[in-house]
Amino acid sequence: MLGSTVWYDTNTGSHCHYFDERRQRLTDIPEVLTRDLKIAAPPGYRIGGIDLIVRLCDDETLN
Repeated sequence: MLGSTVWYDTNTGSHCHYFDERRQRLTDIPEVLTRDLKIAAPPGYRIGGIDLIVRLCDDETLN
């Protein structure tokens, strides 16, 4: 695919990331901030893991 980016993460367990859109940088969100997420599975399923990306952009009010 032209123009696509591939990210490799050595942590293959379930975990969450911040993605800085301007800097194109992916960083782990500390587990202490995400361990209490309350996400319910639909009927007939269970949560096997959570992989979440939170996209960050510059705060326009700071510029």
